Amino acid sequence: MAQGYAEQWVNPERAGQLECLICHCVARDAVATQCCGQFLCLGCWEQCQGRSTTCPHCRQAPASADPANRDRREIQNLEIRCPNGCGATIALLAKERHMESGCTHRRVRCTDCGDDVVQKDLKNHRELHCAVLFEPCQVCGEKVRVGSMQAHMEARMTAEFQGTVATLAQEVSEQKAHVAQLTQELQGLKREFATSGSKDAAELKQELRDLKRDFRTSGSKDAAELKQELQLLKQGQAKLQAHLDSITGNYSASTVDTSRGDSFRPRYVRTATNCDLFPRVHLF
Repeated sequence: MAQGYAEQWVNPERAGQLECLICHCVARDAVATQCCGQFLCLGCWEQCQGRSTTCPHCRQAPASADPANRDRREIQNLEIRCPNGCGATIALLAKERHMESGCTHRRVRCTDCGDDVVQKDLKNHRELHCAVLFEPCQVCGEKVRVGSMQAHMEARMTAEFQGTVATLAQEVSEQKAHVAQLTQELQGLKREFATSGSKDAAELKQELRDLKRDFRTSGSKDAAELKQELQLLKQGQAKLQAHLDSITGNYSASTVDTSRGDSFRPRYVRTATNCDLFPRVHLF
């Protein structure tokens, strides 16, 4: 472990001349050996003597070292750059004071909330980020400054309303596109129906004409047959009437037997060959 100073030196060449022989850092509490005049940190020298009494450089034994007071003062006045990156150039001996109170990049604790923040950001932290000044929103969970919750809620509701309106507008646009697509499909179906409907109507008309033609043909045939049957019936009726007339004439010319009394009348008797309309007459 290094015992010396490991800093960002403004003059690294001079700092290199004051390095410790053991840790190769600028010697802390520098001592110089009496035998060869080498610089060492006091801590590094004591560690070496604890292991061996010889000089770590020239190996002379027993070795001894004296405080390098002049070099110690020079080392403390060497300039360094702030290790926190604030850009300040300070003497090594002023480093601790600078880190405690002068460095704007040092870490400090906020006395209000206890957070560890960079000193240069402390004012901004207290004004904008300090937990004491904020409370969580019950809707979105965002930290809101105390006393500004109502304005935050109104802004939140406005943003959500605008988002809802945008979503609805998008949905309406999609629905319009869908309706346009359905309308196009409906028009296509209408065209197909018109084509197929015209074809079906033509087929139906043709079938109707065929049925009429068949009806006229069959109707003419049935009428001719009925006329023929009617003529046959009329001929049969004429024959029956002639037969009846002949029978009636024969009856009138014959002699009637009056011994049977005035109540004698000719009697008509139905036989199996009689016609219902023109009954055969038998005399007794």
